[in-house]
Amino acid sequence: MDDFPKERQPLRSEVFYSSPWKGGWWRLGDAVRYMLGGSMAVLDTAAKYREQLLFNRYQAARDNIARFSKEPPFAYVIPLKQRDLPAAATLVDRLLVNGLEVHEATRLSRQWPDYPAGSWVVLMISRSPRW
Repeated sequence: MDDFPKERQPLRSEVFYSSPWKGGWWRLGDAVRYMLGGSMAVLDTAAKYREQLLFNRYQAARDNIARFSKEPPFAYVIPLKQRDLPAAATLVDRLLVNGLEVHEATRLSRQWPDYPAGSWVVLMISRSPRW
């Protein structure tokens, strides 16, 4: 119990901590049952409400496209000058694997003086580049 953070030691039920663990043995089988229960709950909810979930995702994507065609940010720039360039490259790779367009800037306008040519640009919507 002393290993718990001081603010968590009373073990009160809270919004993001609804079922505090009171201690005792926690075995692999307990972890598997816990994860299985959570996974089955997600699958059950997705099966029951599949049409609403898909339509909500469609609406969210449609609204984002409309929003970012009219207001900034129009794009995110991932500069080449990075403290951890391999991590930035991994991010770009994961964006590409998930179907996002990542462009390499040949030059950026005066609005973007801190980003050299070669920086990666992720447009918020597909359109001709404006950099």
